[in-house]
Amino acid sequence: MTTKRFGRVILVLSAIGTIPLAAFADEVVHFTNGAEMTVRSHSVEKDKQMVRLDLGANSFIAFPLAMVDKIESAGRDVF
Repeated sequence: MTTKRFGRVILVLSAIGTIPLAAFADEVVHFTNGAEMTVRSHSVEKDKQMVRLDLGANSFIAFPLAMVDKIESAGRDVF
């Protein structure tokens, strides 16, 4: 492989690696302190005091429901 072609391949691979993960998220969680987090999906636990957020890649995190202001999906409020 020539050096010029190798350089182009490296450039394309690095550009692909810089695609933000937010582009793959389905929902945006807005917290009461003003912070935002992009997530794949959410579910409210049975006791309705915790919200479980799917971060993708089989990763989850839970927050007290009182910390969540709203959740948007495609620009529409879902919670």
